[in-house]
Amino acid sequence: MKAKLTLTLIFLVGILNFGCKQKLQEPNIDIVNEEFAEEQTKIEEVVYGIFTSIQDKDPEKLKSYHLYGPKFTAFASGMPRQGSKENEESEKKTINSIISLDYNLKDLKIAVYGEVAIVTYHGDFEFTFEEGSQQMHTQTTLIFVETEAGWKIAHEHSSPRLIN
Repeated sequence: MKAKLTLTLIFLVGILNFGCKQKLQEPNIDIVNEEFAEEQTKIEEVVYGIFTSIQDKDPEKLKSYHLYGPKFTAFASGMPRQGSKENEESEKKTINSIISLDYNLKDLKIAVYGEVAIVTYHGDFEFTFEEGSQQMHTQTTLIFVETEAGWKIAHEHSSPRLIN
């Protein structure tokens, strides 16, 4: 009985090991040149979902697009780097103060590298607050990581754009 159990375990470990090696060695995907069109579409939906959540004044929805945790980072307008807590607080404060948002994302580029993606765009924004309106022109980079819950922002960087 003990010998059968030992052989069964050896057999199972062998199958699992072979399966894992096969998965790792599966198709040679060229992550540099492959477009990953399906993933690009999913990420584009997330990007536009971000701005819809701001327009809808829904900070929980906005939060759901982020991969908040110890590795999350954000840079904005020359300010010090933010972590998860600071970024969430800043975005919540901004959402709560906005009456409306109009935006246009120019030159949107989504580059997928397997389970990581880099999104860049030139953003033209018009925010309306109780005090009045404000226009912003930015160049933005978002780094996404694919998770079981979908594509999430792991890093964001936004700077003022000097040239329209």
